[in-house]
Amino acid sequence: MDKIILERIPVSCLIGTRPEERLHRQPVVISVTLECDFRAAAASDDLRDTVNYVRACERVKQVAEASEFFLLERLGGELCRELLALPGVAKVGLRLEKQLAIPGIGGVALEMERGSGRPG
Repeated sequence: MDKIILERIPVSCLIGTRPEERLHRQPVVISVTLECDFRAAAASDDLRDTVNYVRACERVKQVAEASEFFLLERLGGELCRELLALPGVAKVGLRLEKQLAIPGIGGVALEMERGSGRPG
């Protein structure tokens, strides 16, 4: 399977379970891997035959910045559902990095994968 990789998309969202996390938006960095079949696009050189990664990136930002979830897992699940709905996407891999999750460390990261046949 072929892949499109969108690395380190910065977003600002309301996320977290601690009361102080619910007061202000915080930075989250999202990386996305979209598994697709690029044979048609490789033959045609036509954007209509592939996944438009600009639109995928825009969708990640829209969903993340509009969310008010408590858990990274919930945000990741929603992002997977949205990205799997894009035509041609067979599988999604995500890495979400919450840089301010625990004071005194560099951050916490969550990784998840979903395929079109797996529950999100």
